[in-house]
Amino acid sequence: MDLKRTCFLAVIMAFAALGTNSCSQDDVHSAGDSASEQDPANPGNPDDPQGYQCGNNQVVCDGVCVHLEDDVDHCGACGNKCADSLGEHTAEWICRKNTCVAQACRAHYHLLDGACVEDDVTHCAGTDCTALPGWLSGYCDEGGQCVAESCLEGYQLNTDDTPLCEEYVQDCDGDASVCDLRTGAVEMACVEGKCAVSKCDMDHYHWNEEQTLCIPNSIHECGAPSVDCTNYAGWNPEDEDSHCDLNEDGVVTCIAASCLSGYHVYGGPNAPCEPDDHENCGEHGHACAENQVCLDGGCTIGCADGLKDCDGVCVDLASNADHCGGCGVACSPDAFEGSAKMVCIGGACNVSVCKEGYHLYDNMCEKDDVVNCGAHNKICSTPDTDVLMCEQGQCVVSKCKAGFHIYLNACEPDSTFNCGAHEIACAGSMICSNGACVCQSGMTQCGSSCVDIKTNNNHCGGCNNKCSSNKICSAGVCKCASGTDCGGICVDTKTDNNHCGACGNHCSSGQYCIAGSCKCPGSMTYCGGKCVDIYSDVNNCGACNHSCSSDQYCIGGSCQCTAGKQFCGGKCVDVFGSDSNNCGWCGNKCGTNQTCEYGMCKEKCPAGTTGSGCSICASGYSQCGYYNGKPLCLDMKPPSGKVSISAIYCEEYCNQSPHWLQTGSNQYYVTRCESGQKCYLNSYSSGQNVICSW
Repeated sequence: MDLKRTCFLAVIMAFAALGTNSCSQDDVHSAGDSASEQDPANPGNPDDPQGYQCGNNQVVCDGVCVHLEDDVDHCGACGNKCADSLGEHTAEWICRKNTCVAQACRAHYHLLDGACVEDDVTHCAGTDCTALPGWLSGYCDEGGQCVAESCLEGYQLNTDDTPLCEEYVQDCDGDASVCDLRTGAVEMACVEGKCAVSKCDMDHYHWNEEQTLCIPNSIHECGAPSVDCTNYAGWNPEDEDSHCDLNEDGVVTCIAASCLSGYHVYGGPNAPCEPDDHENCGEHGHACAENQVCLDGGCTIGCADGLKDCDGVCVDLASNADHCGGCGVACSPDAFEGSAKMVCIGGACNVSVCKEGYHLYDNMCEKDDVVNCGAHNKICSTPDTDVLMCEQGQCVVSKCKAGFHIYLNACEPDSTFNCGAHEIACAGSMICSNGACVCQSGMTQCGSSCVDIKTNNNHCGGCNNKCSSNKICSAGVCKCASGTDCGGICVDTKTDNNHCGACGNHCSSGQYCIAGSCKCPGSMTYCGGKCVDIYSDVNNCGACNHSCSSDQYCIGGSCQCTAGKQFCGGKCVDVFGSDSNNCGWCGNKCGTNQTCEYGMCKEKCPAGTTGSGCSICASGYSQCGYYNGKPLCLDMKPPSGKVSISAIYCEEYCNQSPHWLQTGSNQYYVTRCESGQKCYLNSYSSGQNVICSW
């Protein structure tokens, strides 16, 4: 270690031990150094039995003067070599206050309270495997890698050479009810189509940093925010019954089953172990009498040899972290940057555990970096690496040189089977270039295939530009193998009705494209945008747009009336029927009081009469006498709600002279004339009727 750092520590320890020794070059010892040679400038020690003259606080070991307090070959006693006492797994060591203290360990071992212990799943080359996501069981392999053998519910083993647990992804499609409850979860949600934990059982689990998983409480991760119980003062790491659980108040906390010597189980807030003192000896609230001191958790009179009465408690100033080297001199991690836990060794405070991002070196916590990663002078250097980082005491490859990619914290060369990442293989004829699967020169990547877009019918001129079935790709353009391209379709303009003679020239309904011209079939004629038969079409009879009247037919290209009718005044009429304007021949009109019957003009009969000479009543009429030699006929159809009309009423009420009373529009009914009234014939401009009148 350098002299300045040694001096700084020596001053602190000297103050703790209430000593007066100053810091000199004699205090500095590197791991593996032999005992110091005799200092000829030393004033000598007349009490030395062998006649050697050693300096103050020195003794003769193997013929040389040494300081037992800090000599690694004579630590605390002549011949006590730290290299032997600490074991073969210790890589660096120092002698501190007559006690050998490990500073660095060999591979597969780690520091714990000043000694090197074998790596396990909680200390695997600086990594706590049990804290990894999904870890249930596994081991730390010879390479210092965590290897998972089984995973928590909701995780599965990945396919790496050193498998770890990865989260099992479950699809939910918006419905959280299909999601299986993950370990520790009490409520699930569906987030972006994937099942996710929305609530943890906070009595026994806590969230991970991303708040995506429920992590079981343990002594290394207890509660939320999680704490490491082993960092509490007095915590006994050897007692497997100590655990993390709910206390009597329902709060998740570290619960100690026993504590280290000088402490007792307390269970207070953030203090599972409480240091023994005069007022709390062996248990909280157990006070010793005024003439007593607390020793090993019990009240006694006076302290045993080697122990010191500090505030009524017998303590070993050489090992008690609250009274290290002197009463009240507490070993506080805050005194050293990066320190997480301190221990008292030989009456001096020593760092035993460093915070994350630091490592133990020379009783200090040295910050991790690429030249001191997890240990002093552990330099991160990996072939083909561009950028290295130190994370959690491990060298981590963050970037590889061109042509390489990261795999298993190393740089693997790119290839067609591992392109840009391990087991990312290039498909088909693709090659790997700069960590990406690409096509060879002259080829274009479309999907996972390399194609020539100049000739490929499915990728013509560009990916997914597919030529239709009757086209081929030529020079990157879809062209017709035969015929003419009309709107992306290959057609024969000599026969195509939609492209007759040229693109977009549509033949009308009924026409056909013949030799590139729209023509009507057979004897059909093109009229008004369609093919018609001018020999039978009433709208194009004999010629286009020559229309027959509505009651004519086109026969042989000529408009003709049907049999029995003649064409009169622009229409077909039956001159031998009842047409009073064309009675017997075209234009022959009957007189005002005449009608046409069977082609002859005859006198018009009064209403309700018919027959030759209007001599009889028509159907539905009843005769009620005569007028001017003609029968008077009464309509037998009564108006709504009126009684039927009969000839009897006419004879009885009107002396054979019928009468009608008009109510409304041409609605009549027979009635008896009132006393004194008579029936009268009433004539008016449009006809006659009879009325009752005075």
